[in-house]
Parts: sequence; structure tokens; C-alpha cells
Amino acid sequence: MVVNKELRNDINMLGEFLGTVIREQAGEDLFDLEEEIRQKAKDWRQGDHDALDEVNAIIQDLGYDDSLVIIKAFSIFFDLANLAEDVHRIRILREREQQHHPEPRTESIGEAIRKLRDSGLTSDQLGELFNTVTIKPVFTAHPTEAKRATVRKKLHRIREYINALHDRNLLAREEDEYYRKIQAEITSLWQTDLLHPRRPKVIDEVKWGLAFMDTLWEVVPRIFRDVDRAIDSTYPENTADPTQLLQFGSWIGGDRDGNPHVTAEVTEQTLVLHRDRAIRFHRTQCRELYQSLSTSAKQAGVSDDLRKAIEQATQSWPQLEKELQRVPDAESYRQWITIIDWRLGQAGTSEDLLDLPPGSYHRSTELVEDIELMISSLEKNQGHRLINGQLRDWQVRAKVFGLYLMRLDIREDAARFLGIVGEILEKSEGITGLPEMAEAEKLRVLREHPPDEIVLDQVDLSEDAEDIIRLFSRLKRVEEELGGEWIGNYIMSMTRDLSDILVILWLGRLSGLCTCTAEHAEECSFSIVPLFETVDDLHRAPEVLKKMFNDALYGAHLGAQDGQQTVMIGYSDSTKDGGYLSANWNLYRSQERMTDVANFNDIKLSIFHGRGGTLGRGGGPAARSILSLPPESVRYGLSMTEQGEILAERYGEPAIAHRHLEQILWASLLVERQKPHEEKGKGTQYIDILESLANRSYHAYKALINENGFLQYFGEATPISEVEKLPIGSRPAHRSAERTLENLRAIPWVFSWTQNRHFLPAWFGIGTGIEEETDRNPDLWDDLRHMYQEWPFFRAVINNAVLALKKTDLKIGVQYARLVRDHEVQSAVWNRITAEFRKSYDVLCRITDQENLLDNTPWLQRSINIRNPYVDPLNLLQVEWFRRQRGHSVHSRDYEDSTIEDALRYTIQGVASGLRSTG
Repeated sequence: MVVNKELRNDINMLGEFLGTVIREQAGEDLFDLEEEIRQKAKDWRQGDHDALDEVNAIIQDLGYDDSLVIIKAFSIFFDLANLAEDVHRIRILREREQQHHPEPRTESIGEAIRKLRDSGLTSDQLGELFNTVTIKPVFTAHPTEAKRATVRKKLHRIREYINALHDRNLLAREEDEYYRKIQAEITSLWQTDLLHPRRPKVIDEVKWGLAFMDTLWEVVPRIFRDVDRAIDSTYPENTADPTQLLQFGSWIGGDRDGNPHVTAEVTEQTLVLHRDRAIRFHRTQCRELYQSLSTSAKQAGVSDDLRKAIEQATQSWPQLEKELQRVPDAESYRQWITIIDWRLGQAGTSEDLLDLPPGSYHRSTELVEDIELMISSLEKNQGHRLINGQLRDWQVRAKVFGLYLMRLDIREDAARFLGIVGEILEKSEGITGLPEMAEAEKLRVLREHPPDEIVLDQVDLSEDAEDIIRLFSRLKRVEEELGGEWIGNYIMSMTRDLSDILVILWLGRLSGLCTCTAEHAEECSFSIVPLFETVDDLHRAPEVLKKMFNDALYGAHLGAQDGQQTVMIGYSDSTKDGGYLSANWNLYRSQERMTDVANFNDIKLSIFHGRGGTLGRGGGPAARSILSLPPESVRYGLSMTEQGEILAERYGEPAIAHRHLEQILWASLLVERQKPHEEKGKGTQYIDILESLANRSYHAYKALINENGFLQYFGEATPISEVEKLPIGSRPAHRSAERTLENLRAIPWVFSWTQNRHFLPAWFGIGTGIEEETDRNPDLWDDLRHMYQEWPFFRAVINNAVLALKKTDLKIGVQYARLVRDHEVQSAVWNRITAEFRKSYDVLCRITDQENLLDNTPWLQRSINIRNPYVDPLNLLQVEWFRRQRGHSVHSRDYEDSTIEDALRYTIQGVASGLRSTG
């Protein structure tokens, strides 16, 4: 919570209103108790060591109802403070833009295009860049959104009211009315169950993801207005179409990896929901444009092409005559808009994507062409000023969102596809044991037994295999009737070797999604994407790509896609597998090496970054992350996952969504113009340094997770037992029924270490890695400082670790460590963690030339310090309820298990709000 007069006033106002609500709803005594706990927590942070014991004594005497009041008080306060910070951030953005005018503000699209011009980029080269670079945020339903949609909507309304209160022309009675509305919403928040009432179904998640399209529908045209203005001011002669720069994708409803609830029927239903929402948006656009575009042929000309198109449409679909009766004959544009609206409505009457009634739009290009027919007519008839408004915005929306809004990716574990192909081959060809075969034998079987001659009607398959066959069959029909624009990528999780890729290609050929052979290939939209997730997989990735590009069958398939290959890399599992520094370095080097392999084979490689929202899963400021990438790896654009609570944080508010999108476009346009680190004079030496640091860091991390009793520590010193049961996502916490650390997904792993304030996935091992290497070579400190100053990758790695270390709190962490029943395990693991923390803190201070971390970013340091006393009571309450659950408290037998679980879930949600971070 950054200290600022306007921000402080907003937070104070919201805090006072919340205090009033607590008094009204819970009584004066509990309000006073909450205030006492808050003050003692502040006293403890300010050096009063006895205050912690006093807070714990109060908490240990609280029953469930009173605990719930305290938890809700702090949790709702954080929700209110967070939205006040968001409002303040928007104010600051507007002020900065005003200060920079008429120059583009920093980290904007205008600044990026101006820098490209100043760097010598020609107009033709800019046009080529627009044709080759695509930035694609991809929404996922990864279960990290702890807040209910109901609660978010209430907070959104409060944010709108606060914005209104900052209107300098507001009347006193209007101000009083907004105060009344805010108090009413806070009261409603207090009376609302903050916990998810049930685990969401996949379709619930699909609808939740689609809700953010309301924001994007508004924001994306603004982004391209920024692009148009920037081009006009720097490259006025340029006529290239920049709309390929930005696309959107989704996994929600298509991510089958470890989620048995994503079936072929669910995926088809997802596509229908995408279509229906897109049609609703476009029809609203029709109605708005109909009102404004009242041009009459009696007053201005209309192109012959548009007149002929209207005549042809009425001849093709006689039903239109009735629709056009209400439109004056001279108003050709309104007639055409009416025709477009009718055609959209026709498509929307179908309950599925196929068997569309006459007149329906089948492909987005048809809608784009109809919009551009109006634009062309206006351009020829003195209507150019009428274009650069709603009509240009609609053209952008039709190109970016089409009739599908977001391209749906399909993801599955490679081992599952291998098992299904093995089952088909066993039951049709008598070949057994495909999954257990050596790689060379798998390849031989797949090549010698192509799917062309297999008749599935004669094969009795398992339900699992039948579902995959149904999925591929339905997607084939969608592609045949609607084109390949609806489906994005077919992503293979845990890709280990070439056979994992040929297996899905085999299934694609079996279903007809792909018709290529080693000798022949037709144009194909069946885009296969290997996903490399562990450190070992990242090491193997360049060699796997080389095998893919050199394989005759896959090479033909790739040729049918104009030589374009996307590769996905996973930040979450690689960090969980190998530790923070090792994972980040191996991700970087793997991208460099894969890019080299692609360039050698004349392949257009695009990297898909599977980042999570938190620092331990590759999160952090998006633009900084992009600038830290190997420059050549962004030549053909990039994709990135947007997950969980990050969707609401980045896309819940139009002004913030606009800033996020312009920053990632700014960074993406500029990153390739950066000089690679090899050209900075010490490139090879720096690679060697990072290799050594990453290796030492890796061994330090492995020593931790292999420490005797580590799994016991993780199970008892973190809330993993409750995080796994949180009803915040349709997907299970483990990839399969086997409950092991390797099988545990990265989200609950990071979520749990965040809750207990250890944050170790985002920093552990970096201290040992650097300390051991500098002890061996003290002169290395100068190189490390130079690397930090000059190399964006190393600077981003260090800065993210700095932030994670600053958020780590050993004073709270030790409260969780004491939950571990085996004192030897507790001592061994805790001592290793604290020792590594001190090493990491010291070496990062030295590299960044600071006495204390974040001294160079005082506002952020202050924000963390201010938040701590408010988060601490929630952590202490969580620890106390875990003590009761585990029989460590005199109150342990006073409550049912379900009651204790509810209390713990409330604390988990509260801590997540306080830290603005989950998993």
C-alpha cells in the first residue's frame, strides 16, 4: 500500500466504512478486538517483542465465530485497499500521459515505433514486422483464483464509485450518494460467503474466462488506434495492416492434461460459447453503427460494389426483404448493416457450430470482407472521417476476435496419447506394448503402421480412447465447415522425444485433421506444439526439434504450415524441478539453442511461454520478462499464458488492461533490436559464469528437497493439505492418483510456499550458487555487477529474486515451521532454509549495490512493510487453526473437521488478498 495523499484518503475512507460495517454486523466488542490485534501486530513489527505473544494469546482464545469476524475484517480490508491501489495506479497513468503529451509516454506503442524508426528501421521493414510478429496472450483456468466472481463484481462496483468520487465537478448530493453506495456494497460484502460454494465445472471456468472479453472488446480497438497514430506520426507512408500484432487464445475447455472433466463434449460446448459471445458482441456493434451511420445516397455517393452486394444478398436470401422494409431505400449503409446483423443472427440460432442455417457467416473473413466493403465505399465518397471511429474499431475487432473470440488450444499429456495409439494398434494390428518400447522401436512401429488403413468401426476401444477419437472427429468437422481459425495449437505436455510428436500426428492423420504423408502435404492448420517442462526436458529440447525437422513425415507436415513451428516451455514445472536460478538459465539457454536449430533448418520458430502469475512460476512484470528473452527468439512473435488471479488483475479493468497490452507490445517490438549478450564483449564468459551458478544453485535446491524429512516439513509447515482441497478449479492438484512430489502440480506447490511466507520457489539456491562461485573467484563480483547492469536477462532474474526475498518473512515463517511434529526434521529443514535466505539476501544486496533490498525502489519497499502488520494476524490465525486441526491445541476437540477446514480456507483467501499473490 503505497503512501500517497489521494491513495491514503481513499484507503482511510474505505477503512472507516468497513469499521462502521463491522460495528453494525459484529458488534462493538469484536471491532475493538480487531483493532487491538491490528495495533499489537504493528507494535511487534516496530520492535515490541512481547506483542507477538499477546496477539497469539488473543487468537488462541478465539472461537470459530469470533475468528471468522477477525479473518473477514482483515481480508475485506485488503480487498478494499487493493482496489484503491488500482484506482490510484490508473490516476498515475493518466497523469503521466498528460505530462508527456504530445510525446508518447514511456513503455507505450508510440514510444516503441519511434525507437524503431530512430534505430534505422525502414517503412518496408516495419510492414514486414507487422506481417511476421504476433503477440498472443492465452487464458488458462489454472486454479489460482481464490476470489469468487460474486466478490469481484462487488469490488468492481466499489472501484467505479471511487472513480466517480474523484470527479472534480461532483455535486455534494452526488458525493453523498456514492458514499451511500460504497457503504452498501461493503455491507453486502460482509454478508456474502467469501468462499467458493463448490468446485467449478469446466463450463463455469469457460464462462468466467469469457467475462474478460467485455474488457478486451473495449480495449483492443484503443490499442490499434494507438498503433495507427504512432504509424501516422513516424511512418506516414506506411500502409501495412498491423492487426496481426495481437491475437488471443484460451486453454479453458481444451486443456485435458490431468483434467478428466475436459471431454470432447465439453470442448465442443466451449466453442459454441465462444461463438455465441462473439455474435452477441458483433450484433451490438451493428446496432450502434446503425444509429450513427445514417449516410443517404441522396446526400453522398455509394459504391456500385456495395449496391450490388445488397442486391445479391436479397436474391440469395429472400427472408431479408422483410428485414429491409424498415430501412429507407436511400440508406444503403444501414441496409448493409441490417444484412450483416441478420446473417450474424442466423449463425447464432444454431445450437452447435455445424449445420448452420442459410445466410449464416461460416468464417470470420466473410464478416471482415463485408465490413471492409462499407469502408471502401465511404473512402470513395468523401466519407473517410466516418471510418476512423466505430467502423475502424469494428474492423479491428472482426480481425482480432473474428467469430471465435479466442483460438482454443487443445493440451494433453504425451503419455496419454501414446497409450491411446498403443491401444488402437494392439486391437487393430495386434502390436502390443507401444508405450514401453524403446524410442527407436516406437518410431519404427509408428512409421510401418500408418493410420490410413485402420477402420475404427471394427475396433472396440476404451472410453478414454473413444473420447479422444470423438474430439478429433468433431474438430475435423469444425475445420471443414468453419476453417482452421477456431483451434489454435495441439500442445503435448511432457514431450520427451520425437515419438511423442509423431503420436499426435498419427492421431491427426487417423481423424483426417492432417492429410500429409512423407511424399505429399496439403495446407494444414493442425499445429503441433511440444511442451518442454522439466530441466532435463529443456536440455533435450534442441535435439528433439532437430529430430522433428529432419523427420520426413513431420517435415512434410511442417512444410504444409509454411515452415512455422511453435514450441512451448514451462516455467512452473522447471522451477519446481530444478530450482529458481537453474530453471531460469536452462529456459534461456534452451530458447537460444532451439532458435539456432530452427534458423539452421529455415524454420520460423515462435516460443510459447507457460508462465504463472507468481515469481516462483515465471511471473513478475510482463514487459520486463519479455525484454529479458533471447532477442532472436522473439523474431516471429510469442505467446504467453495468463493464469488464475492474473486474469482479473490484468483484464478486469479497461485502463489496466490497456496498459498491460501496450507494455507487452512495446517490449515485444523492441526486444529483437537489443544486442544479444554475446555482443557485449564478454558473452562467452558470461555464459560460463551462468552455467556454473545455475549448476551450483541446482545442487543446493536438490539438497533441500532431498533432505531427510523434507516432504514431512512441506506437508506440515505449509497449508498444502488445504490448498489441494480448495474448490477453486476443476482440475485436480495432482496429475494422477499417485500422490508424490513429482506428481504434484506446480500451482499448489507455489501456492503453499507463498501462504507460509517462505516464497522459496522464487529464490532458493541463488545464494549458495553465487557464494560458492565468488568464494572460488573473488574477482567475479565485478562481472556479476556488470552483468546486472548490462544484461536484461540477468537483471530480470536478480530483480525478481530480490522481490521474492523481500516478501519472504522468516518471522512468520518460523511460526509455520513449529507446526512440524518431528523436531529433528523441523530443525534440519528450517536451518537450511534460513541459512540459504541469509546467503541470498547478502549476495543480492552486493550485486545490486544496496544496503537493504529494494532501497533503490523505496515505494515498493514501503508498500511491503506497510502490508506486513495487516497480513500477520491472518497468518497467525491460520497457524492456530492448523494447531487445532492437528491436535496441538486445547481447543482441538471443540470443532468438527468441516468447521476447521472452513476457518483455514478463510485464512488462505485472506493471506492471498493481503499478499496479492496465490500460486
